[in-house]
Amino acid sequence: MAAYKAGGQHIVDMGGLHFVVMHRTLGDDGGVTIEVFGDVEGKSVQVLRFDMFDKAPHYHHAPFGKNINTPLDPREVGDTAKWAMTQIRSNIPEMLKTAGYETLAGSVDANAFATEWTKVSEAVDAAKAAA
Repeated sequence: MAAYKAGGQHIVDMGGLHFVVMHRTLGDDGGVTIEVFGDVEGKSVQVLRFDMFDKAPHYHHAPFGKNINTPLDPREVGDTAKWAMTQIRSNIPEMLKTAGYETLAGSVDANAFATEWTKVSEAVDAAKAAA
């Protein structure tokens, strides 16, 4: 597992997936974004994205494929960053299946997510602090 910073992005390789964490601005909204990449048929593909924006937080299954965009209501999920961390730690195989990446879901190292997921959480904290 590797974790490093490159050009304002915090990079974490964990459990067979590649996470890119950064602060992003889109129009008049912005916040921490977690892009999740996986190897799909020999190519690095963004399979999930969590946009924990201030005004309109949401997440995507297969952002450049199906692009299932699901809004998050902070009144229901609480802190959207904590919610995203829980999803990454506990539900990543199911989320990958929903995105249409069954093979990738089966190859994810669940033990890594149980033991090393804090690296992604630390990257989120660093991206928040850099904003």
